Amino acid sequence: MKIAFFDHPFHEKTKSSNFFLDIVNALGGVDVFYADFHNEKDTELLINKLCYQFDLLIFWQVIPPASILLKVPHKRIVLIPMYDACCTMTYFQWYAYRHCHFITFSHKLHTILCNMRMHSLYVRYVPHITTMESEKKDEGLTAFVWRRTPALNMKGLLEALKNIGVRTIVFHDSQDPEIPFRDMIEGLNIEYTNGWFNTHDEYLKSVIACDIYVAPRLYEGIGMSFLEAMGLGLCVLAPNQATMNEYIIDGYN
Repeated sequence: MKIAFFDHPFHEKTKSSNFFLDIVNALGGVDVFYADFHNEKDTELLINKLCYQFDLLIFWQVIPPASILLKVPHKRIVLIPMYDACCTMTYFQWYAYRHCHFITFSHKLHTILCNMRMHSLYVRYVPHITTMESEKKDEGLTAFVWRRTPALNMKGLLEALKNIGVRTIVFHDSQDPEIPFRDMIEGLNIEYTNGWFNTHDEYLKSVIACDIYVAPRLYEGIGMSFLEAMGLGLCVLAPNQATMNEYIIDGYN
């Protein structure tokens, strides 16, 4: 089987979809395209050329407008949306994709599609975590905070963490590490990571040295970062929204 895998351009750098590509590669030959379907060139390439060269078209996180897919003469189209990127879509908007097949990592989204009698496969992914030695300090609770959204109320978050006994914050923010949070809340020790980590294991070592992981985004797609933190044994603080509340059971895990 010849498979075309359309991915978000940002993943060309982060490689965060590679775990799924490893699965797809078992089905046949895979060509990866980092596409932006707001780009006329990518759209024309899909409609006029690529759809005739492959047996299966997979769209990972990049969901082309339905008006584009309706022009693609192909019966094997699989869409893999991420809940955080499509949580505002209406039933009417989803129904326009009724000729496609779906793989969904969110049970909430899966239920929406099934209610419309659309074909959806619900899957859960648990990342493999290698055994790592913890380097926790005995100086009160430590929390790992990765500010993945500009809407995060940092002062309110830091106050709340201090109130539950956190004494040290390991703050990861690759966009602007110079934000002066150190003096925002008295009595909190703020440590900064050095931007992006060189390897994924370096990131995990920084996380496992903490007790608490803060999942700051209101919604998630797969939620790889908080799933890894759970796998390392941290207590995860997260909004009561998908996909976090589809894995985290309050008072249990």
